[in-house]
Amino acid sequence: MITDPGEVKKLAGLTIDWMRMMAENEDAVHPLKPVFPALVGLWDAGLDPICRGAPCLVYAYAENTLAYTDSIIALSTFDLMAPSFELGTCWAGLLQIGAMEYQPLKDELGIPEEYVPQYALMVGYPKYKFKKIPGRKQADIIWR
Repeated sequence: MITDPGEVKKLAGLTIDWMRMMAENEDAVHPLKPVFPALVGLWDAGLDPICRGAPCLVYAYAENTLAYTDSIIALSTFDLMAPSFELGTCWAGLLQIGAMEYQPLKDELGIPEEYVPQYALMVGYPKYKFKKIPGRKQADIIWR
């Protein structure tokens, strides 16, 4: 868990560095490459499109790729429990993609060489509080 907002911002900056490098390299191929220039532009304008100003980051990594499901279950449990502590969460997909492909970001996260990044979750205090569960239509279920 990274609890220093400055460190979280540094990680977002490294993700932007990777996106900038990919966007400027004509030979680089990535399915999200078309949106990288817009994200870099937002960062250059003083916004944080990667971690959205989150003060904390929870990051899961493991010795092999087989632990991916376990990591997602652990982070999902954290995600579900966070509102009980008046915390909000958001999955950090762009940071995760960068960590998988950009060694300086993986190094800054402190992930050992033999380990595999699994996923990241941003944590902070939500801007809005939920007053009640939204209304829903009755489910059309046939019980047998």
